[in-house]
Amino acid sequence: MSVQLITESRKRQKRFSPQQKLEILKEWELSGNGIEIARKYQIHPHTLYRWRRALEQGA
Repeated sequence: MSVQLITESRKRQKRFSPQQKLEILKEWELSGNGIEIARKYQIHPHTLYRWRRALEQGA
């Protein structure tokens, strides 16, 4: 029986501070293109919508 360690090959989750999220959302608002912004920051486009919804709900 062999054991394989998965360390380097796992994709690391990116974490953004609340201030960074706000700046990304402002950039999205100015550009109007969520797909490009998501690619730029290597996040899924749906993440932008979740962040915006959380902001609107007061998070």
